Amino acid sequence: MQGHCFGPTSFRCKDLAAESPSLTLNAGTNLTLTLFYQAFHPGDCSVYISYDAEKDAPISWLALAHIPGCVSHAATRTHDYSLIALDAVRVFEPCCGQAGGQDRTLVGPTTLSFNVTLPPWLASCAHCVLRWEWVAVHQPAAGPQQYLDCVDVSVVGTSDTSEAMLRRVRPVVNITNGAEHLRGNGLMRFPYGAHRRQFGLQYMAGGQATPGGPLAVATLIDPAPPLPPPPPGTTTSTPPPPPSGAASASLPSHSRNVPQSLTEVCDQPAFSSRSNLIVAGRSVACSVLLDVPTACARPTSSSYDPSCAIVFFFHGAGGNSMSHFWRTRDIIHTTTAAQQLIGVFLQGAGRVWNTAGQSTADDMAFVLAIITRLRALGATGRLYAFGSSNGAALAQRIGTNGGLGFTGIVASATQLSASPERYGPPPHDYNYPTVGSATRGVAVLMLHGSADTTIPIGGGRLFQTSTYLASTADTMQLWAHVNGCTGAPSVNSLSATYGAATTTSATLTAFTCPATTPVEYVETRCAGHGGAASINGVQVMQYVATFIHRVESACGAAIAGEVGACDNPRVYSPSAATAWPVYSAPTCTDTQSSCTCTPRTTTSWMPLPSQPQAPSPPSSLAPPQCAGAPSRCLLTAEQAMQQKCSCSYKWNVACSEPVAAELRCE
Repeated sequence: MQGHCFGPTSFRCKDLAAESPSLTLNAGTNLTLTLFYQAFHPGDCSVYISYDAEKDAPISWLALAHIPGCVSHAATRTHDYSLIALDAVRVFEPCCGQAGGQDRTLVGPTTLSFNVTLPPWLASCAHCVLRWEWVAVHQPAAGPQQYLDCVDVSVVGTSDTSEAMLRRVRPVVNITNGAEHLRGNGLMRFPYGAHRRQFGLQYMAGGQATPGGPLAVATLIDPAPPLPPPPPGTTTSTPPPPPSGAASASLPSHSRNVPQSLTEVCDQPAFSSRSNLIVAGRSVACSVLLDVPTACARPTSSSYDPSCAIVFFFHGAGGNSMSHFWRTRDIIHTTTAAQQLIGVFLQGAGRVWNTAGQSTADDMAFVLAIITRLRALGATGRLYAFGSSNGAALAQRIGTNGGLGFTGIVASATQLSASPERYGPPPHDYNYPTVGSATRGVAVLMLHGSADTTIPIGGGRLFQTSTYLASTADTMQLWAHVNGCTGAPSVNSLSATYGAATTTSATLTAFTCPATTPVEYVETRCAGHGGAASINGVQVMQYVATFIHRVESACGAAIAGEVGACDNPRVYSPSAATAWPVYSAPTCTDTQSSCTCTPRTTTSWMPLPSQPQAPSPPSSLAPPQCAGAPSRCLLTAEQAMQQKCSCSYKWNVACSEPVAAELRCE
């Protein structure tokens, strides 16, 4: 229809902005819905509610009711709009049940009313979204038509948190592109004729059901209290892969158009004590989408292919779990079997990742819970993280905190944070490799646009937070140190595009590193925060996939057990805390003409050795290097309020005191 542009999220709530709740629902009572119809097509109705933190376009829904035929509660027949006693309209006979009769003809517009019994276990909610859906089936040859409306509501219910309730409710219906929640992806019933008519729950298209079986409404399962905390000594470090041949669960493949859901992520004993932090503010408790190609599937009856790397995709601020799915599905499903990947698509709490105070969620524990669940399903592949912008900041933290066990990271448009040293829920809370971070050798690819004004390549203060970013050059220098790289990096020019199809060039800076832990940086000239569209003639996500495949090949060729091999990565154990160069605002030339922004910070602060060196001894064997007196910086009220200044401290973990302090102002 002219004037209406529909995208992947339109069938959630028509891409309309949420408003303050205008209706209060009471758990355990009846809700009467009155609908105004202008076109009386045969069809079926469903009612859903979402507790997602994202209110404009929620993904996860609980089905409250499925109403075959959208029949009024005052009707006396069970066929489409058969008799509507209270909302009387003209009905032409013969109708419905008589042999040879035709479908009713209704003259509208008119209204229909029906009751929905709200479950008594609904948790209280200050702002939820109620969704009514009508799947019209009047054109069997053309397929169903989907109509919907959403309303913002509050719920007066139980004292349980919504997170606790959602962990015990099944099924949760995901609506991402509008049709995947319809049974058979759009399979519809035949509504016409006395003898061919299909009517009832078993024929409805919407919702989730076993093929040929009735639809399911949301039901509270396992009403027992939450699982107890893990026993003393239990950790949340990366679990080992299951024994070879283990086949207690399956990891099925699926079509390239619709991802599958990874369930029971937070229903694991090792994470029950941290579940509130994991799901805090997240759209749905531990909701994760997977993209599993045929070559990487693990049916219960066969062994799993360990060659499939597992790649976590982290969206940027304001994105969602589908943001990278659309960019990667062709790559995941069309490469050769030996190069296929399993894609893991997560959503941040409030559509952000908690890297600099954006939320209270424990995203690192969330990642570990997903890894644990994947291992239980038999996925034994190596782990990689790709992130863009805010998601790239999380990827940098994942690489820094070696306890997560990732083999490689790809960060697009965000570098390491240089200050503060630690942030967020412990223990995986280090912002950069230093004493105590347990950083291991990790493959690193960074992508950035030279004209990025959102996250400049020169680093600096991150918006109005207390976080300061290192420059891209200093970030790569530190990663090269971590990985035991040597000498000066090579610099080569590549072709590139950005935006719609603007041609430019890119610079590839590559350090001399072990093949299993390369350190590479591609800077695309004139590209902004969106980065490159293509690099060296290939789409940027294919470039990323090629990097991962190259690391996988090197890991396969490495001698198992040797230091530096992927199963025994080098451990970065510096004898003193990392001390970054003092930040100075970069000197930027005219971005309209030259598209460059040259940082003032130096890259000679941490020179690389000319020859490979053995890993440093564990930091616990090195004596603490403590300052004679703790450093402090004085901040006046005028500096804090008017000049927007802050104190940045460098901490010596062994001494538990700051060893350097710096006053930074905008």
